[in-house]
Amino acid sequence: MTELTNQHPPVEAALSPTLRRTLRLDTAAWTVPLTCPIPVTELEQGLRAVETALAPVAPGWLAKQIATLLLTYQVQGMDKEAADEVFQLWMAALAPMPQWALSPAFIETAREARFRPVPADVYQRAAEKARTLTNARARLRILLRVAAANGSDVTQNAT
Repeated sequence: MTELTNQHPPVEAALSPTLRRTLRLDTAAWTVPLTCPIPVTELEQGLRAVETALAPVAPGWLAKQIATLLLTYQVQGMDKEAADEVFQLWMAALAPMPQWALSPAFIETAREARFRPVPADVYQRAAEKARTLTNARARLRILLRVAAANGSDVTQNAT
């Protein structure tokens, strides 16, 4: 978690040591607690920070990266309509990803692809880079549901 959140200081600041321990982001194995020891306001603050860090990429930046990558692997004889459809497919597939995860994924794909890449090649690399924060978002949402189910509020959860 430290390596990834160092790239996202607002996330680091929003996740207290107790919250980081509760989320157990260093492991894929996580058991949903029966009660939530974290104040709801702290959970909400952490979730906002994580969702901000996972915000989708700006379309203009993404379009430039896709165009650059696809120019490297031009297909002879592809008409403009087909090329536009391929471009739109790439845009739709990668649009949900954050730029900080896509940027190195494009570079790695360009460096390692021996054949013309498909959107999944970039998406999988970016998803791996975003996995810790994606897990944090899912776990924070679960903890908020646990707190709500237990009738928790800030005063009940205060440690």
